[in-house]
Amino acid sequence: MSPKELLSAEKAYLAQLLEAIQRCVYFLNATSHKLPFPLQGSELETHKKDVTT
Repeated sequence: MSPKELLSAEKAYLAQLLEAIQRCVYFLNATSHKLPFPLQGSELETHKKDVTT
């Protein structure tokens, strides 16, 4: 492989790693906004039509 091909492959690999890190951060952030478990009956009643639950 030529140096340009190696550099291109390394850039593609690093881009994939960065994308994976961004996905992990997105889902970790989403889990911090979830409702506590176990839910009480009153909490379920207030969120029964809440789509984000």
